[in-house]
Amino acid sequence: GVLVQHNDKTYDRFRGRLTFPIHDGQGRVIGFAGRDITGKPDIPKYVNTPESVLYHKGKTLYGLHKAIKSVRECKQVIVTEGYTDVHAFAESGLHNVIATCGTALTQRQATRLSRLAKTVLLAGDPDTPGLSAMVKHTPALIQSGLEVLRIPLPLDPADTWQEHGPEGLIRFTEQAQPFVPEAIRLVSSQHDHTPQGRERACGAVKPILSAFRGIARDRVVQDASRILGVPEGRLSTLTGSQEQPYGKSQPQPLKLNPATASICWIAIHHEALRPEIANLSRPDWFSTPIQAFLEDVLLGKPIADVLAQMPTEVQPALRALTVEPVRFGRGQAQAVLWEAIARLELNYIDGTMGQVHNGIRFSLQKRRLYLREYLTKSKTDGT
Repeated sequence: GVLVQHNDKTYDRFRGRLTFPIHDGQGRVIGFAGRDITGKPDIPKYVNTPESVLYHKGKTLYGLHKAIKSVRECKQVIVTEGYTDVHAFAESGLHNVIATCGTALTQRQATRLSRLAKTVLLAGDPDTPGLSAMVKHTPALIQSGLEVLRIPLPLDPADTWQEHGPEGLIRFTEQAQPFVPEAIRLVSSQHDHTPQGRERACGAVKPILSAFRGIARDRVVQDASRILGVPEGRLSTLTGSQEQPYGKSQPQPLKLNPATASICWIAIHHEALRPEIANLSRPDWFSTPIQAFLEDVLLGKPIADVLAQMPTEVQPALRALTVEPVRFGRGQAQAVLWEAIARLELNYIDGTMGQVHNGIRFSLQKRRLYLREYLTKSKTDGT
């Protein structure tokens, strides 16, 4: 992803840019990003590695592998737009900071943050595009149960650090305020006060209101009614379809596929093999709850505490694994782990073959052939 071809010539994708390595949650480099240092007005401020089988903007959070310890300790995470912004906060002594990779936060990313923190402090650029981006982040964060605040920065974090120093950046951070009322006012200001304009404003604010549940939604609807200047009943009707009716059946218990179940069982019962699981597996192979479960177990958190934080639909399957004394012999655990890893990687490759360009597709085909040969040999050897 560092080179690009155009008119039979090869160029450095990140020429004239300060380049940052992008890591996955386990600290492995999966791509790069470059911030313009030429000052030219007609080129993007940031350029990222193209999406690939390893790098997905909607699944990656820049700096999370370094921020995770601090985020867990303070239960707060600062979300920025840029990579230099992360480093500006770090230079100020604030290490609970991550950045998005050029897209709005996805529900998957928000859910992952909710496993680590209770509060998100948005530190986007204070211009119109930056504020709009923060508004787009908000529904996913609220739906994940996170409190959303905004840091009132005069400039983007990196420029604020340059203009006001580390103490100034910390001072602005301490002044963070709840963002939802401000987000509703921002949305309202983008539409005129005609009946048609108010109707468009209601539609634009619906994702934020619908992300709340129960009494919290009632309260935010009251606030939105006052800010937008529309009847509360109109907003209640607009968002009411999102509520889950009382008596509706609960989510069905999740069933784990055999490979995932084996890896979870080994993580629970074979502490010595946990580093191998961390090194060989990829978060993308698992659903979000299982990914979170493995992440916590591999970090050494007590199993009972990890299970207590799991969604109700995955708890039965995981609890069953904790009390299952012997799934296979002690000497088989490593061989079974390798086979399970191979099966999950093969499934992942099969699911992504159509989404990559020819060069990567050829490499994946070779890897797929190797995995199939390995699994065939494992079955023949009885491992």
